[in-house]
Amino acid sequence: FVYEVLRTVRHKDPQQVARLCAFFTQTFITTVPPDDRLIAAAFEQSTALGCDLYDAFPAGLASMLDAPLYSADVKAHGRYPGVVLVGV
Repeated sequence: FVYEVLRTVRHKDPQQVARLCAFFTQTFITTVPPDDRLIAAAFEQSTALGCDLYDAFPAGLASMLDAPLYSADVKAHGRYPGVVLVGV
């Protein structure tokens, strides 16, 4: 999530990247590093959903935490059980 947002902002307005980094730091958004458990869950979700491994990390994390998955990517996550599609 954080990496995708930073990548998009960098392409659209490079001067805003530093401001956005400060925003993420100040709002205490929790990030989860890709440890062995998360990578395994992402591989599992990639196979189950038929999406790229990169796109499977949010679904892998949701499955690990037994939490709902909120996504705007219907192609990657539309088949995830109980997914809440936003902006679609």
